[in-house]
Amino acid sequence: MINSWEGPAGCEGLFSLKKTSCEIICVGTEILLGDIVNTNAQYIAAGLAKLGIDVYYQTVVGDNAERFGRALEIAKGRADVIITTGGLGPTYDDLTKETVAESFGRKLMMNERCLNDLTCFFAHNHRTMTVNNKKQAMMPEGSIVLDNPQGTAPGCIIEGEDGKIAIMMPGPPREMKPMFDNLVAPYLKKYSDSMLFSRVIRVIGLGESTMEERVLDIMESMTNPTVAPYAKSGECILRVTAKAHDEAEAHRLMDPVVEEIRSRLGDYVYGVDVDSIERHVVGLLNGLGRTIALAEVGTGGMAVERLSEVAGSAEVLKLGMTSGSLSGMDCLIGKRERPEGPTHDALQDAAISLASGIEELTRADLGVGLIKGAGTICIAVVDGTKVKTETYDYPSSRDAEYVDLIASSRAFDMIRRFLNH
Repeated sequence: MINSWEGPAGCEGLFSLKKTSCEIICVGTEILLGDIVNTNAQYIAAGLAKLGIDVYYQTVVGDNAERFGRALEIAKGRADVIITTGGLGPTYDDLTKETVAESFGRKLMMNERCLNDLTCFFAHNHRTMTVNNKKQAMMPEGSIVLDNPQGTAPGCIIEGEDGKIAIMMPGPPREMKPMFDNLVAPYLKKYSDSMLFSRVIRVIGLGESTMEERVLDIMESMTNPTVAPYAKSGECILRVTAKAHDEAEAHRLMDPVVEEIRSRLGDYVYGVDVDSIERHVVGLLNGLGRTIALAEVGTGGMAVERLSEVAGSAEVLKLGMTSGSLSGMDCLIGKRERPEGPTHDALQDAAISLASGIEELTRADLGVGLIKGAGTICIAVVDGTKVKTETYDYPSSRDAEYVDLIASSRAFDMIRRFLNH
């Protein structure tokens, strides 16, 4: 039964914020064609979220002045700040500055400092600066220049008489990211009275719909902080986000909500503010001073691979073995009878044999046997004194990589519960 949730004191109202919204326009035909992934929008949106600035729309438009101009006018009609990336280069189809300047009623003028920086850049790199490169030194009249030490295309900011703001940055992420972090974010900070802070609750072994049902009243009643669910392969996430003036105030708002959710979801919560289930398992093993060894059949060694990528795993992972079939694990199973069919009992026995065999072979504190059969996953964990097994069925329509991922996540969940009880 779900109890009513009123939330901690102070959560009922939002802070009085300046009404700043932003739209991101990424310019580049190569994005529309799928030649490159639009990571710029993701990076900028995440940065704006931390500043407490709302992003309601993201747009991608090709290298076409007319279409970009239309997208720009639409953005000006629904956002206070428009951030663009791309189209600041020297070639004929780089028309972002020209289009934005025209929209804001500004002329392009040669910026002597930018021209000098360009000239020095080419001289320092022993390259000839062609005439069209001078185009990159043309800046909208009255704009704020954003230096670009990583490339030849500086960015700029236009503050319009109507209160609208346009921020233009280069397209290459290695140039855009430092410009955003070092120049654009500090500039935008004055337009927000608060920042966003989040805590992430990670849930495994519980479906998204069931999880939501248990905390729905919290999600529906909260305004600051807010609670939002996300589904991820093999697990679920609840993100608790607060708008606050500083981190201490944000935690005062978020922490009671996080604790209430944890109490309702119980052991299905494997961690808060942790990156992954495998990182959590490595942390548990290190904290307890215990070691582990895994034997996998049919998963391509997915569990061992995921564990091995975690910092600190070398201290706890003694050995990982993988095979496409049980016959490849004779060194662990020996002459014990192997199952010929996918019956649950037979596969469980085989998983126990794998776990016991690799535990004996390596003298690890925990042995884990993981088998992906036809439509069935079997997992066994042993530690010399106790044995635990679990079996799951999966639809045959699922692709192999997804099943391998789910199987390894289930194994990690079982390991952390084995260690906690």
